[in-house]
Amino acid sequence: MKDILYNLALIDTTSFCRENNIDCSGTHLAKAGRGFTYSLVRTSTGRPVVTVWFHKTSVPTHYVHEDARVAA
Repeated sequence: MKDILYNLALIDTTSFCRENNIDCSGTHLAKAGRGFTYSLVRTSTGRPVVTVWFHKTSVPTHYVHEDARVAA
């Protein structure tokens, strides 16, 4: 089950980045905190770019961290 959630979070966060013109190159997915929370983390700095929370009774919540948006 953990692997399924991990893959779902990776697909969801990269799709969210593409839809919102956020550069997610050079990132990896990391479990963030408790529950069903995952973050795309910039490998060079270790700072999160996008975080997704999965809820049992509603749609996922996304949070775009500061300085994550890059001018296209």
